Amino acid sequence: MNLIFKGNFGTLEMIVDSKGNAIGNYQKNATIAGKYIDQNFSGEWSNKGMSGLVKFTVNDGALEGNWKKGMEPGPMRSKWKGEVVTMDAGAGSEKTENTVALQENFKKEEEIQSIQSNEVILEEKSSVSSFDLNEEKDKLYEKSLSIAIENECISYTILQSKLLIGANRSKRIIDQLKEAGIIENYPIDGTDLYSLRDEHKTPVKEDCTEEEMKILFKEARDLVIKEQRASASLLQRKLKLSYNLAAQLMEELESARIISSYDGEGARTVLVGSLQELKNRASEEKQRVKEEAAEAKQALRDAAAAEMQAAKEAAKSAKLRQHKFKSSRGILFCKYCGGERKYCYGECHYRKNGHNFVYLKVDGAWEITCNLCGTHTRNKDFNCS
Repeated sequence: MNLIFKGNFGTLEMIVDSKGNAIGNYQKNATIAGKYIDQNFSGEWSNKGMSGLVKFTVNDGALEGNWKKGMEPGPMRSKWKGEVVTMDAGAGSEKTENTVALQENFKKEEEIQSIQSNEVILEEKSSVSSFDLNEEKDKLYEKSLSIAIENECISYTILQSKLLIGANRSKRIIDQLKEAGIIENYPIDGTDLYSLRDEHKTPVKEDCTEEEMKILFKEARDLVIKEQRASASLLQRKLKLSYNLAAQLMEELESARIISSYDGEGARTVLVGSLQELKNRASEEKQRVKEEAAEAKQALRDAAAAEMQAAKEAAKSAKLRQHKFKSSRGILFCKYCGGERKYCYGECHYRKNGHNFVYLKVDGAWEITCNLCGTHTRNKDFNCS
Protein backbone atom coordinates (compact mmCIF):
# COMPACT_ATOMS: atom_id res chain seq x y z
CA MET A 1 0.00 0.00 0.00
CA ASN A 2 1.30 3.45 -0.92
CA LEU A 3 0.19 6.40 1.22
CA ILE A 4 0.80 10.12 0.89
CA PHE A 5 0.03 12.48 3.77
CA LYS A 6 0.34 16.26 4.02
CA GLY A 7 0.51 18.17 7.29
CA ASN A 8 2.68 20.11 9.74
CA PHE A 9 5.52 17.68 8.97
CA GLY A 10 5.44 18.47 5.23
CA THR A 11 4.60 15.77 2.68
CA LEU A 12 5.04 12.19 3.88
CA GLU A 13 5.22 9.34 1.36
CA MET A 14 4.91 5.93 3.02
CA ILE A 15 4.92 2.34 1.75
CA VAL A 16 3.26 -0.46 3.77
CA ASP A 17 3.72 -4.16 3.00
CA SER A 18 1.22 -6.97 3.64
CA LYS A 19 2.61 -7.53 7.16
CA GLY A 20 2.17 -3.91 8.22
CA ASN A 21 5.85 -2.97 7.96
CA ALA A 22 6.02 0.68 6.94
CA ILE A 23 8.81 2.96 5.71
CA GLY A 24 8.61 6.47 4.36
CA ASN A 25 10.29 9.81 3.81
CA TYR A 26 9.32 13.44 4.31
CA GLN A 27 10.87 16.86 3.90
CA LYS A 28 14.31 16.50 2.23
CA ASN A 29 16.19 13.72 4.03
CA ALA A 30 13.85 12.78 6.88
CA THR A 31 12.72 9.15 7.22
CA ILE A 32 10.09 7.25 9.18
CA ALA A 33 9.83 3.50 9.90
CA GLY A 34 7.57 1.30 11.98
CA LYS A 35 4.28 -0.63 11.94
CA TYR A 36 1.08 0.56 10.24
CA ILE A 37 -1.84 -1.71 11.22
CA ASP A 38 -5.55 -0.89 11.19
CA GLN A 39 -4.79 2.76 10.33
CA ASN A 40 -2.54 3.11 13.39
CA PHE A 41 1.18 3.84 13.00
CA SER A 42 3.81 3.42 15.69
CA GLY A 43 7.49 3.80 14.98
CA GLU A 44 10.57 6.02 14.79
CA TRP A 45 11.59 9.12 12.87
CA SER A 46 15.00 10.44 11.87
CA ASN A 47 15.85 13.91 10.57
CA LYS A 48 19.15 15.83 10.31
CA GLY A 49 20.99 13.66 12.81
CA MET A 50 18.13 13.66 15.32
CA SER A 51 15.65 10.86 15.98
CA GLY A 52 12.68 10.01 18.13
CA LEU A 53 9.33 8.25 18.45
CA VAL A 54 6.08 8.97 16.63
CA LYS A 55 2.53 7.60 16.79
CA PHE A 56 -0.48 8.63 14.73
CA THR A 57 -3.94 7.44 13.70
CA VAL A 58 -5.67 7.89 10.34
CA ASN A 59 -9.39 8.37 10.83
CA ASP A 60 -11.94 9.70 8.33
CA GLY A 61 -9.15 11.02 6.11
CA ALA A 62 -7.44 12.94 8.93
CA LEU A 63 -4.06 12.13 10.45
CA GLU A 64 -3.64 13.02 14.13
CA GLY A 65 -0.89 11.96 16.47
CA ASN A 66 2.13 12.95 18.56
CA TRP A 67 5.92 12.72 18.48
CA LYS A 68 8.92 13.28 20.75
CA LYS A 69 12.70 13.50 20.57
CA GLY A 70 14.72 10.58 21.85
CA MET A 71 14.06 6.86 21.92
CA GLU A 72 13.39 6.52 25.65
CA PRO A 73 9.73 5.93 26.63
CA GLY A 74 7.80 8.97 27.78
CA PRO A 75 4.95 11.31 26.96
CA MET A 76 4.67 12.63 23.40
CA ARG A 77 3.47 16.22 23.61
CA SER A 78 4.33 17.55 20.15
CA LYS A 79 1.56 17.34 17.54
CA TRP A 80 1.85 15.30 14.33
CA LYS A 81 -1.21 16.39 12.30
CA GLY A 82 -2.23 16.21 8.65
CA GLU A 83 -4.55 14.65 6.13
CA VAL A 84 -4.61 11.84 3.58
CA VAL A 85 -3.70 13.00 0.07
CA THR A 86 -3.45 9.62 -1.65
CA MET A 87 -4.19 6.06 -0.55
CA ASP A 88 -2.98 3.61 -3.20
CA ALA A 89 -4.03 0.02 -2.46
CA GLY A 90 -2.00 -1.36 -5.37
CA ALA A 91 0.10 -0.41 -8.38
CA GLY A 92 -1.59 2.18 -10.58
CA SER A 93 -4.46 2.68 -8.14
CA GLU A 94 -5.16 6.14 -6.76
CA LYS A 95 -7.75 6.86 -4.06
CA THR A 96 -8.31 10.26 -2.62
CA GLU A 97 -9.28 10.80 1.00
CA ASN A 98 -12.82 11.64 -0.09
CA THR A 99 -13.10 8.40 -2.02
CA VAL A 100 -12.05 6.27 0.95
CA ALA A 101 -14.32 8.09 3.37
CA LEU A 102 -17.30 7.90 1.04
CA GLN A 103 -16.86 4.20 0.43
CA GLU A 104 -16.81 3.53 4.18
CA ASN A 105 -19.90 5.66 4.74
CA PHE A 106 -21.91 4.03 2.00
CA LYS A 107 -20.93 0.54 3.14
CA LYS A 108 -22.33 1.38 6.57
CA GLU A 109 -25.52 2.70 4.99
CA GLU A 110 -25.84 -0.49 2.94
CA GLU A 111 -25.77 -2.56 6.11
CA ILE A 112 -28.55 -0.43 7.62
CA GLN A 113 -30.66 -0.13 4.47
CA SER A 114 -30.29 -3.46 2.68
CA ILE A 115 -31.39 -3.25 -0.92
CA GLN A 116 -32.16 -6.94 -0.75
CA SER A 117 -35.50 -6.27 1.01
CA ASN A 118 -38.77 -7.34 -0.61
CA GLU A 119 -39.90 -3.73 -0.81
CA VAL A 120 -36.86 -2.74 -2.85
CA ILE A 121 -37.17 -5.74 -5.14
CA LEU A 122 -40.82 -4.89 -5.84
CA GLU A 123 -39.88 -1.26 -6.46
CA GLU A 124 -37.15 -2.33 -8.86
CA LYS A 125 -39.48 -4.55 -10.85
CA SER A 126 -42.12 -1.88 -11.14
CA SER A 127 -39.61 0.83 -12.02
CA VAL A 128 -37.97 -1.23 -14.76
CA SER A 129 -41.28 -2.23 -16.31
CA SER A 130 -42.71 1.29 -16.20
CA PHE A 131 -39.53 3.17 -17.15
CA ASP A 132 -39.63 4.65 -20.62
CA LEU A 133 -36.30 4.23 -22.37
CA ASN A 134 -37.15 7.13 -24.67
CA GLU A 135 -37.70 9.44 -21.69
CA GLU A 136 -35.06 12.18 -21.53
CA LYS A 137 -34.32 11.93 -17.80
CA ASP A 138 -35.11 9.50 -15.02
CA LYS A 139 -37.51 10.79 -12.36
CA LEU A 140 -34.71 10.44 -9.81
CA TYR A 141 -32.14 12.17 -12.03
CA GLU A 142 -32.26 15.48 -10.17
CA LYS A 143 -31.85 13.76 -6.78
CA SER A 144 -28.96 11.75 -8.18
CA LEU A 145 -27.38 14.94 -9.53
CA SER A 146 -27.63 16.56 -6.09
CA ILE A 147 -25.94 13.53 -4.49
CA ALA A 148 -23.14 13.63 -7.07
CA ILE A 149 -22.51 17.36 -6.57
CA GLU A 150 -22.62 17.12 -2.78
CA ASN A 151 -20.13 14.22 -2.61
CA GLU A 152 -18.18 15.15 -5.76
CA CYS A 153 -18.55 11.55 -6.92
CA ILE A 154 -21.20 8.86 -7.39
CA SER A 155 -21.54 5.11 -7.88
CA TYR A 156 -24.16 2.38 -8.37
CA THR A 157 -23.78 1.47 -4.70
CA ILE A 158 -24.39 5.05 -3.58
CA LEU A 159 -27.56 5.39 -5.69
CA GLN A 160 -28.93 2.04 -4.57
CA SER A 161 -28.28 2.87 -0.91
CA LYS A 162 -29.54 6.47 -1.03
CA LEU A 163 -32.53 6.10 -3.34
CA LEU A 164 -33.46 2.44 -2.65
CA ILE A 165 -33.41 1.45 -6.31
CA GLY A 166 -32.03 -1.57 -8.13
CA ALA A 167 -28.93 -2.13 -10.25
CA ASN A 168 -30.58 -1.55 -13.67
CA ARG A 169 -32.05 1.81 -12.77
CA SER A 170 -28.88 3.00 -11.03
CA LYS A 171 -26.89 2.09 -14.16
CA ARG A 172 -29.35 4.03 -16.32
CA ILE A 173 -28.97 7.15 -14.13
CA ILE A 174 -25.17 6.86 -14.17
CA ASP A 175 -25.28 6.69 -17.98
CA GLN A 176 -27.45 9.81 -18.11
CA LEU A 177 -25.03 11.68 -15.85
CA LYS A 178 -22.17 10.65 -18.16
CA GLU A 179 -24.04 11.80 -21.25
CA ALA A 180 -24.78 15.16 -19.58
CA GLY A 181 -21.08 15.65 -18.88
CA ILE A 182 -21.63 15.76 -15.12
CA ILE A 183 -19.31 12.88 -14.20
CA GLU A 184 -16.26 11.26 -15.76
CA ASN A 185 -16.81 8.45 -18.28
CA TYR A 186 -14.68 5.94 -16.37
CA PRO A 187 -14.59 5.07 -12.64
CA ILE A 188 -11.64 5.71 -10.35
CA ASP A 189 -9.19 2.80 -10.59
CA GLY A 190 -10.06 -0.03 -8.24
CA THR A 191 -13.49 1.39 -7.31
CA ASP A 192 -16.97 1.84 -8.77
CA LEU A 193 -16.89 5.59 -8.05
CA TYR A 194 -17.28 8.10 -10.88
CA SER A 195 -15.72 11.50 -10.09
CA LEU A 196 -17.60 14.73 -10.65
CA ARG A 197 -16.08 16.76 -13.47
CA ASP A 198 -14.00 19.72 -12.30
CA GLU A 199 -16.33 22.32 -13.82
CA HIS A 200 -19.18 21.12 -11.58
CA LYS A 201 -17.18 20.98 -8.35
CA THR A 202 -17.69 23.63 -5.69
CA PRO A 203 -14.45 25.63 -5.29
CA VAL A 204 -12.66 25.00 -1.99
CA LYS A 205 -12.79 28.05 0.29
CA GLU A 206 -9.24 29.07 1.23
CA ASP A 207 -9.90 32.11 3.44
CA CYS A 208 -12.78 34.25 4.65
CA THR A 209 -13.69 37.45 6.47
CA GLU A 210 -14.58 37.63 10.15
CA GLU A 211 -18.31 37.71 9.36
CA GLU A 212 -18.00 34.72 6.99
CA MET A 213 -16.09 32.85 9.71
CA LYS A 214 -19.01 33.36 12.11
CA ILE A 215 -21.38 31.86 9.53
CA LEU A 216 -19.00 28.94 8.89
CA PHE A 217 -18.74 28.29 12.62
CA LYS A 218 -22.53 27.94 12.91
CA GLU A 219 -22.59 25.58 9.90
CA ALA A 220 -19.74 23.51 11.34
CA ARG A 221 -21.42 23.43 14.76
CA ASP A 222 -24.74 22.23 13.30
CA LEU A 223 -22.93 19.66 11.14
CA VAL A 224 -20.95 17.97 13.94
CA ILE A 225 -24.00 17.93 16.23
CA LYS A 226 -26.08 16.32 13.49
CA GLU A 227 -23.38 13.78 12.54
CA GLN A 228 -22.27 13.24 16.20
CA ARG A 229 -18.67 13.05 15.01
CA ALA A 230 -16.06 15.69 14.27
CA SER A 231 -12.88 15.90 12.25
CA ALA A 232 -11.12 18.40 10.02
CA SER A 233 -11.64 16.17 6.98
CA LEU A 234 -15.41 16.00 7.66
CA LEU A 235 -15.59 19.81 7.63
CA GLN A 236 -13.43 19.95 4.51
CA ARG A 237 -15.64 17.50 2.65
CA LYS A 238 -19.05 18.78 3.72
CA LEU A 239 -18.36 22.53 3.78
CA LYS A 240 -15.82 22.61 0.92
CA LEU A 241 -13.04 24.19 2.98
CA SER A 242 -9.26 24.19 2.93
CA TYR A 243 -7.45 22.24 5.64
CA ASN A 244 -6.34 25.43 7.41
CA LEU A 245 -9.91 26.75 7.68
CA ALA A 246 -11.21 23.36 8.83
CA ALA A 247 -8.48 23.11 11.49
CA GLN A 248 -9.29 26.64 12.71
CA LEU A 249 -12.97 25.74 12.99
CA MET A 250 -12.07 22.61 14.97
CA GLU A 251 -10.15 24.77 17.46
CA GLU A 252 -13.12 27.17 17.79
CA LEU A 253 -15.53 24.25 18.30
CA GLU A 254 -13.23 22.95 21.05
CA SER A 255 -13.08 26.40 22.70
CA ALA A 256 -16.90 26.59 22.61
CA ARG A 257 -17.09 23.16 24.32
CA ILE A 258 -18.94 21.67 21.34
CA ILE A 259 -16.29 18.96 20.87
CA SER A 260 -13.66 17.43 23.12
CA SER A 261 -9.96 18.19 22.93
CA TYR A 262 -7.74 15.79 21.00
CA ASP A 263 -6.52 12.98 23.28
CA GLY A 264 -4.25 11.26 20.78
CA GLU A 265 -6.48 8.19 20.48
CA GLY A 266 -8.75 8.99 17.52
CA ALA A 267 -11.72 11.15 16.61
CA ARG A 268 -13.05 13.94 18.81
CA THR A 269 -16.14 13.41 20.96
CA VAL A 270 -19.15 15.65 20.30
CA LEU A 271 -20.14 17.03 23.71
CA VAL A 272 -23.60 18.28 22.67
CA GLY A 273 -26.36 15.79 21.88
CA SER A 274 -28.67 18.15 19.96
CA LEU A 275 -29.22 21.76 18.96
CA GLN A 276 -31.90 22.01 21.66
CA GLU A 277 -29.36 20.98 24.28
CA LEU A 278 -27.04 23.67 22.94
CA LYS A 279 -29.83 26.27 23.19
CA ASN A 280 -30.55 25.19 26.77
CA ARG A 281 -26.88 25.49 27.63
CA ALA A 282 -26.73 28.98 26.05
CA SER A 283 -29.85 30.02 27.99
CA GLU A 284 -28.35 28.80 31.27
CA GLU A 285 -25.08 30.58 30.53
CA LYS A 286 -26.97 33.80 29.72
CA GLN A 287 -28.91 33.56 32.99
CA ARG A 288 -25.71 32.93 34.93
CA VAL A 289 -24.00 35.95 33.37
CA LYS A 290 -27.09 38.07 34.10
CA GLU A 291 -27.10 37.02 37.77
CA GLU A 292 -23.36 37.68 38.10
CA ALA A 293 -23.83 41.14 36.55
CA ALA A 294 -26.69 41.91 38.98
CA GLU A 295 -24.55 40.79 41.94
CA ALA A 296 -21.63 42.91 40.76
CA LYS A 297 -23.92 45.93 40.31
CA GLN A 298 -25.36 45.50 43.81
CA ALA A 299 -21.86 45.18 45.25
CA LEU A 300 -20.93 48.49 43.60
CA ARG A 301 -24.04 50.13 45.04
CA ASP A 302 -23.23 48.81 48.53
CA ALA A 303 -19.64 50.01 48.27
CA ALA A 304 -20.78 53.49 47.13
CA ALA A 305 -23.31 53.70 50.00
CA ALA A 306 -20.67 52.65 52.53
CA GLU A 307 -18.24 55.21 51.17
CA MET A 308 -20.90 57.95 51.36
CA GLN A 309 -21.77 57.00 54.94
CA ALA A 310 -18.11 57.05 55.91
CA ALA A 311 -17.75 60.53 54.36
CA LYS A 312 -20.77 61.74 56.34
CA GLU A 313 -19.36 60.34 59.58
CA ALA A 314 -16.00 61.94 58.86
CA ALA A 315 -17.67 65.31 58.13
CA LYS A 316 -19.71 65.03 61.30
CA SER A 317 -16.65 64.17 63.36
CA ALA A 318 -14.74 67.09 61.85
CA LYS A 319 -17.60 69.47 62.59
CA LEU A 320 -17.67 68.40 66.25
CA ARG A 321 -14.04 69.51 66.55
CA GLN A 322 -14.65 73.03 65.20
CA HIS A 323 -14.96 76.21 67.29
CA LYS A 324 -18.04 78.36 66.83
CA PHE A 325 -17.19 81.99 67.42
CA LYS A 326 -19.52 84.80 68.36
CA SER A 327 -19.05 88.45 69.31
CA SER A 328 -20.00 90.02 72.60
CA ARG A 329 -18.88 93.43 73.83
CA GLY A 330 -16.40 93.62 70.95
CA ILE A 331 -14.66 90.34 71.78
CA LEU A 332 -14.77 87.14 69.64
CA PHE A 333 -14.87 83.94 71.63
CA CYS A 334 -16.12 80.31 71.19
CA LYS A 335 -19.56 79.63 72.53
CA TYR A 336 -18.54 76.07 73.49
CA CYS A 337 -15.21 76.54 75.23
CA GLY A 338 -15.32 80.29 75.94
CA GLY A 339 -11.82 80.77 74.57
CA GLU A 340 -11.01 83.99 72.76
CA ARG A 341 -10.43 83.56 69.03
CA LYS A 342 -6.83 84.77 69.14
CA TYR A 343 -6.04 81.90 71.50
CA CYS A 344 -8.09 79.19 69.76
CA TYR A 345 -5.54 77.60 67.41
CA GLY A 346 -6.41 73.94 67.88
CA GLU A 347 -9.59 71.93 67.81
CA CYS A 348 -12.53 72.55 70.13
CA HIS A 349 -12.92 69.62 72.51
CA TYR A 350 -15.82 71.05 74.50
CA ARG A 351 -18.69 71.15 71.99
CA LYS A 352 -19.93 67.90 73.51
CA ASN A 353 -20.32 69.59 76.93
CA GLY A 354 -23.17 71.78 75.62
CA HIS A 355 -22.22 75.16 77.22
CA ASN A 356 -23.28 78.46 75.66
CA PHE A 357 -20.70 80.97 76.84
CA VAL A 358 -21.54 84.67 76.72
CA TYR A 359 -20.36 87.86 78.47
CA LEU A 360 -22.30 88.22 81.72
CA LYS A 361 -21.88 90.61 84.61
CA VAL A 362 -20.98 88.58 87.65
CA ASP A 363 -20.40 90.32 91.00
CA GLY A 364 -20.08 93.64 89.18
CA ALA A 365 -17.53 92.36 86.66
CA TRP A 366 -17.98 91.17 83.06
CA GLU A 367 -16.89 87.59 82.63
CA ILE A 368 -17.33 84.87 80.00
CA THR A 369 -19.94 82.65 81.57
CA CYS A 370 -22.42 79.95 80.41
CA ASN A 371 -25.80 81.58 80.37
CA LEU A 372 -27.41 78.14 80.80
CA CYS A 373 -25.68 76.90 83.94
CA GLY A 374 -23.54 79.83 85.05
CA THR A 375 -20.31 77.89 84.66
CA HIS A 376 -17.13 79.95 84.32
CA THR A 377 -14.71 79.22 81.51
CA ARG A 378 -12.34 77.63 83.97
CA ASN A 379 -14.97 74.89 84.41
CA LYS A 380 -15.65 74.49 80.70
CA ASP A 381 -14.75 70.79 80.81
CA PHE A 382 -17.86 70.10 82.90
CA ASN A 383 -21.10 69.27 81.12
CA CYS A 384 -23.77 71.96 81.05
CA SER A 385 -26.51 70.96 83.49
